[in-house]
Amino acid sequence: ADLGNNTRPRGQFVSLLNRARLLVRRAGMDFHHWPEDDPAFLGFRAFTSGDPDVVIDVGANIGQTGRELRNFGFKGEIVSLEPLPDAFRVLAGVSAGDPLWSALNLALGSQKGELEINVAGNGGATSSFLPMTPQLSREAPQADYVRRTAVSVTTLDDLLAERCSTSRRIALKIDVQGYEQRVLQGARDALSSVCAIQMELSLVPL
Repeated sequence: ADLGNNTRPRGQFVSLLNRARLLVRRAGMDFHHWPEDDPAFLGFRAFTSGDPDVVIDVGANIGQTGRELRNFGFKGEIVSLEPLPDAFRVLAGVSAGDPLWSALNLALGSQKGELEINVAGNGGATSSFLPMTPQLSREAPQADYVRRTAVSVTTLDDLLAERCSTSRRIALKIDVQGYEQRVLQGARDALSSVCAIQMELSLVPL
């Protein structure tokens, strides 16, 4: 319809849209419109273009990736791993109402065991097993390490052997603050089942 200066048709459309959304939500669903040029949406489409049925979310923090996957319409299984106790408690609460989203209080590395992780002062968001470079401390002092804590570590090979069959299509998201190579070293067998990898990488060592 040509709305021109008359806002009534637009208001009626919004009202109808809201009522339709309410009915859809009562049925346990929702709908959204995402612009085709939205960077986050484009990233999601690329990440899931291989039609994975499970996403392994390594370095999940408080569940941001899982929430984004669900908002963009991913219906498959999500396995989120977060080693820090405080962030994990939030993650566990966020994922609790989703039967296809599990949260594990674990880190991934090149071998199973226990390691001490450096906890960052920015809510743990940039915590790492690795030492911080002077550049990061200078550019983002709020990310300075405030303590160390012991966490449990497993490998992706062991995790998938316990939780996923080799026939499943896996999308792997890795956000581990410089520890990517160790995660991949522990995934030599698992990578044959991985159809996509998404990693957060910095342009300079941090």
